[in-house]
Amino acid sequence: MDMKKTKKILILIPIILLLIILTTVLILQKNEQQNLYKLILQDQTIFLKPAITPQQKSQGLMFITNLPKNQGMIFIYSNEQPHSFWMKNTLVPLDIIFLNKNFQVIDIKQNVPPCKQDPCSTYQAKKPAQYVIEINAGLSQELAIKEGDKLTLTKLF
Repeated sequence: MDMKKTKKILILIPIILLLIILTTVLILQKNEQQNLYKLILQDQTIFLKPAITPQQKSQGLMFITNLPKNQGMIFIYSNEQPHSFWMKNTLVPLDIIFLNKNFQVIDIKQNVPPCKQDPCSTYQAKKPAQYVIEINAGLSQELAIKEGDKLTLTKLF
């Protein structure tokens, strides 16, 4: 092989590796966005990470030390049923919003404090719920979310 071809190959290898890395990063970012739901209220967008599997639901927002104002979690169940939540190992106070199958707010537990010691209190909706949203404490009041409201959620693709 002559020197010119070797030089070209040595230049092309890092460029190809860089393109592979950039493509991988973009694909991972897109996949992360696909797993989010968007809730828009009063010109504020809140991105909700879904909890679908039993492990995700069990973990919830445990051990999160700082929840950005525009983020939260949505627990997705297959049908309406009674759900109990507790704040074990949850380090930030939350608002817990219970929704029926039509995304109508059926109950709100506001300013739920972290559990400091066992036994932890549990929080349950007045009626069976299919979806449960956790956001920063006080945000439901700030956004004027109330029982009877129908929320519009969009899954990001």
